[in-house]
Amino acid sequence: MSRSEKPPHIITDIVLEIFGHLRHSPRALRQCSLVCKQWVYPSQELVFRTIRVLNNTLTRDFQHLIRFLTDHQILSSFVKHLVLLKEKGEVGKRCLDLQQLHEIISRLPKLTSLQLCDLDLRACAEGIQKAFQVPHNVPRGPIPQIRTLLLDRISVAPVDFTYFLRLVSSVETLHITDSESTMRKPPCHSPLPVNLANLRCIKLNCSPLGSGLIQRLSETHPSSRFHSLSIVEHDPITPDVFRNPTFSSSSTLRRLCLYLKNVASDRDRNQMNALRCLDLASFHSLTELKVTMKLAWTDYELHDSSLDIQWTLLLGLVESCTATRIIISLTPPQYGPRSMGPRYTRQLSQCLLNDWWTILQELEWRILDDCLASKAIVPEVGFMGEISGTHDLVNTSSRENLGNVLEENIRSRMPRMSSLGRIRFWNGDRGSENWWFS
Repeated sequence: MSRSEKPPHIITDIVLEIFGHLRHSPRALRQCSLVCKQWVYPSQELVFRTIRVLNNTLTRDFQHLIRFLTDHQILSSFVKHLVLLKEKGEVGKRCLDLQQLHEIISRLPKLTSLQLCDLDLRACAEGIQKAFQVPHNVPRGPIPQIRTLLLDRISVAPVDFTYFLRLVSSVETLHITDSESTMRKPPCHSPLPVNLANLRCIKLNCSPLGSGLIQRLSETHPSSRFHSLSIVEHDPITPDVFRNPTFSSSSTLRRLCLYLKNVASDRDRNQMNALRCLDLASFHSLTELKVTMKLAWTDYELHDSSLDIQWTLLLGLVESCTATRIIISLTPPQYGPRSMGPRYTRQLSQCLLNDWWTILQELEWRILDDCLASKAIVPEVGFMGEISGTHDLVNTSSRENLGNVLEENIRSRMPRMSSLGRIRFWNGDRGSENWWFS
């Protein structure tokens, strides 16, 4: 298309990354259009679906972003995704006043996705905190229907978090990663004063804040509306969550992801015992179950007792499960024994293979094979291997060898499922740490 031809006004899916100070907003638009290699006519403004703002480009109170959105209403009227994150290398978290967050999202009427990274949401004005004490007090002004909320490395006080949830009460998918509450133990005994009626999918990853939230949801909300629940890494989930009848009797849950951590303390053992209370037979709509087993080292040997506890728990979950797809993720020790030091790095490939050989030899695969093959509806079972924390030190050939070892040995140890053709090998959902078996 020549420059003399006037193209139609097309809404693009290009990300607008705002660099520099936002008070130079027209220049920021031109710079972004050049980076994206888009021809922009002087009489026409390029419209973006996504705005990604780096924290170090903003003042502490985010007023520049508010002013930017106010000055570019055409742009703002089409934005669906907003990302506030920290510049790489920047130390610490930026404070975000929730009243200002409301001013930001209220200027984006079509916003459906909000992602907040490395922010401190505890910096609420005193007046906002007092106003929040009124049960039905909500901010004035339109609030967009945000469907997806991602919180990554967020700090927030419980009172402020509840106020924040009021801003995003329409959320359907909630992901919380590495986020914490300012209180040592989030108050889970009081009812949740927010109606998250549309919430369908919850994913928690190393998040005490999310764990406290799901405990309160299981007590105050009918969990039968949940379609997907993922609890990974070392969330401090207590037995009360799984013993709660409204949670355990869910009839609409379709996807469930659980993480079987290394049992290294009494608290870990209590958390693993909490999963024993989970009766998967009551989840009649469950179609996919993913279970991750992660091992740890004790000096030079694998933690055998932890392995036995995890495997026994896995067999119990699989036996009671009615899902048609079961994914078992096997994660070896992350770095090996600390006492090995640099030698482990030099001999990494062989150590990883030895780890897997130990796992394959010690686990009772025949019991798992008989349990799966004897079900009325034989599920499709996928095995996934994840090299956590060491993927950058393992070359491609070592990965392929490791994958071949897993596939060959698992198939030979599960003859009934292999003969039925119900075993597959998948990669996972953790980016570069995953690799294909076949």
